[in-house]
Amino acid sequence: DSSAITWFVRDFCRMKEDAVDPYFTSSGLWGQEYDDQWAVKRVGLIKGILSALSADEAADDVIVAVIDTGIDWYHPDLDTGTLRVNTGEIPRNGTDDDGNGYVDDRIGWNFVEKTNSPWDCDGHGTFVAGVIAAAHGNGFGMTGINPKARIMVLKALGSFGQGYSSMVSEAIAYAADNGARVITLSLGGRGLSRLEELAIQY
Repeated sequence: DSSAITWFVRDFCRMKEDAVDPYFTSSGLWGQEYDDQWAVKRVGLIKGILSALSADEAADDVIVAVIDTGIDWYHPDLDTGTLRVNTGEIPRNGTDDDGNGYVDDRIGWNFVEKTNSPWDCDGHGTFVAGVIAAAHGNGFGMTGINPKARIMVLKALGSFGQGYSSMVSEAIAYAADNGARVITLSLGGRGLSRLEELAIQY
């Protein structure tokens, strides 16, 4: 019944945008004359500050929603405490315990397949999560901007880094409703989506 439709929009395609720990102290990895993780230091994160942040029990575990291709939660530079856990859900009981409309969403949601398993089959979301919260001082890989951040995993891009503005919009609304203080969207595409605009306003 077309009388029930108030408005409609094109569902635009969205794509990923292509970024003591060895890479934190090394330089010249790709032939440059400066530090490999120069950007982290440019915003003021140096060894002393990172060490103090890691040791500070009072520092907020800020929740950052990563709307991307998901995450590899077994990655060695993302420790078990990196993920935001929805304690309102009882794991794997098939019930929406917290009543937010998503069943068993313990670590986030897969908006591509409509499941509670936001596994990363592409790698981009894991990379973005690492830039934000890779472990500090574990002797492996790189250092994240805030190793105490907690990642809310919201998969809105599929195995080849593509999705739709409707998936992105739903993920933004989920993040807002479920405690995210920061939302990161490392993606792009053609066309302005009214749906995404409304989600961001929300």
